[in-house]
Amino acid sequence: MVVDYMRVEATHTGPFMGIPPTRKRLSWTFIDILRYADGKLVEHWNESDLLGMMQQLGVVPAPPQG
Repeated sequence: MVVDYMRVEATHTGPFMGIPPTRKRLSWTFIDILRYADGKLVEHWNESDLLGMMQQLGVVPAPPQG
């Protein structure tokens, strides 16, 4: 089993999921869990913070700060 954690940083310069370019700088994280058997990948799980990315784009409102 292999687990990786990645942080991605990018600038929104082109259309993305119907959202026109905002030129905003974004960052979000991924976690991948991979299971191998007999030298072959047999399962893959992924978690990524797409809600956080959409909040940074301004498409989804951020939760109120208390």
